[in-house]
Amino acid sequence: MKCRLSFLFSGWKGLLAFAFLLSVYPLSSETPISIGGSGPSLNISTNIEYRHRDQEIRLCSEEALQDLKSREWHLNPMENVLRVRKTAKGAWLRSTLSNDSGLDLTKRLVFLSVNVPNAELCSYDSKGVLEKMELSDHSSLSLRGLISPYPNFIIRIPAHTTKTYYIHLDAYEEITYINFPLYLMDESFFGGVSVLRNSLIIGCILSSVLGVLLSFVYWYGFRQSAFLSFAGMVLVQLSGFYLLHSRTVHSLIGWENKLGYYFYYLFLTTSYFFFYSHLYHLAGLFKIRIRSVWFFVLGCFFALSFLLVPLFTPWAEERFFLLLGGMSVLVLYFYYVHSFLFKSSDPYARAYLASWCIFLGAFFLKATYHFDYNPFNWIAIFLAPAYLPVHAVIVTACLRKMIQARIWEGQGENKSIVRKSKVASIDVEGAVSKMKQLLEVDKVYLRHELKEEHLAKDLGIGNHQVSEIIKTEFKNTFPGLINLYRVEEAKKLLLEFPSMTTNEVRVRAGYSSKSAFHLEFKKITGQNPNAYRKDLLLRKETSPVNAQGEAFAPTE
Repeated sequence: MKCRLSFLFSGWKGLLAFAFLLSVYPLSSETPISIGGSGPSLNISTNIEYRHRDQEIRLCSEEALQDLKSREWHLNPMENVLRVRKTAKGAWLRSTLSNDSGLDLTKRLVFLSVNVPNAELCSYDSKGVLEKMELSDHSSLSLRGLISPYPNFIIRIPAHTTKTYYIHLDAYEEITYINFPLYLMDESFFGGVSVLRNSLIIGCILSSVLGVLLSFVYWYGFRQSAFLSFAGMVLVQLSGFYLLHSRTVHSLIGWENKLGYYFYYLFLTTSYFFFYSHLYHLAGLFKIRIRSVWFFVLGCFFALSFLLVPLFTPWAEERFFLLLGGMSVLVLYFYYVHSFLFKSSDPYARAYLASWCIFLGAFFLKATYHFDYNPFNWIAIFLAPAYLPVHAVIVTACLRKMIQARIWEGQGENKSIVRKSKVASIDVEGAVSKMKQLLEVDKVYLRHELKEEHLAKDLGIGNHQVSEIIKTEFKNTFPGLINLYRVEEAKKLLLEFPSMTTNEVRVRAGYSSKSAFHLEFKKITGQNPNAYRKDLLLRKETSPVNAQGEAFAPTE
């Protein structure tokens, strides 16, 4: 009795397992897809059938098709996207189309992915003759080879005819799955999609380049490496977007190896490396670079580990944990570098953080899109490149404002005990007196490369003590104080030497950067140097006493 119950139980388990397999891999019913009144575009992904195993058949031939007909086929289990497991020998797909209209139809069978280097379609015509075709030539839509249209076949179905098409393809969208939609499109609709796609790609690239140029302009003005590292990060994202969605690496330069075919993982490595590099430069700007080294090293380890995914199967199977680990380190590193900004009420700081949060979220969606966000795959794939131009402009502009305001200084306002301990061991009054002498008599502000540490060395105290004294005694920051003296010097030169060019005035006032000079001069006086000189000379002619009486004196 016990054996009989055991047999029945094991039988029920077998039936349940078989039912589960049928639900996951439903057997083909070979129901034709009606395309007679389908309109200009029809997503046929859900109705595609695929071969699940035994992929030794690779070429279209009479024998191959007869063999394929006799084999077991399965329906694509996903809605509106083709997601089937791939093998090292490619994949076989099958679709049965029925033209129940009274007109002969010409359609394009379109793969919405550029990562399909090889594909072959075969079928029988009305006379039973084997038809074979390669991917269609669409060079007229490729913008001279810069942007590849989506791979496609041109198929023709006579009126009141049903045809079955067999497709063998190699796809490199992802390592373990074919993961993209399959559409039937009219010729005119396909042409419109190609033109729209080309326009969006070019628009995205050109608008992102604007953000890159802005970063270079601000780097030239401020000489801060954070602008260069950000420009590099944006360029890497642009390059990845282009090589993943416009023209593949293996088609562009003939780099036919696993890293070339699965360029997505090389893109992740490069992206993460430039993310961490930018954060490292920001940490230097915010005076925490030394403490950020371990984050940078750990981040680079995760970045390099992505290169192993297409090379080793065990790494490929665990790639999600690599993605999660790399993103976790990136988020922690970002928070560590920007922790003081999260407490700031500055509107530029808030806009900066909001833009970064949106972009990092979009980047994570793109990095993990092949784990299936159906029916929102297109959002996961294109949100990051679409937002990139906006992000580039917002971050660059806000970073400029924060550097001008030196927003990272004075964040320890509640740490009064620590501050007092920094200046308690020195003669504050003597340091202030000596600092005024250095500024007003020795005019150290005329040195082009003057930095806080140079002034600290002249005073014989530490950098933090100099910063504390300037803040408490002069009610200013080091850059703000130096700019006040330099602008005052420039005002005197503009008045005393009317024939001197503003460029000469800039150099003699201590500025090495033309843009910084004009920016600070207008910020303090409300006018650019030429307008100020013209106004000042006019006032001198009418009231010399008033013009001479504009001397600046630092706060006592």
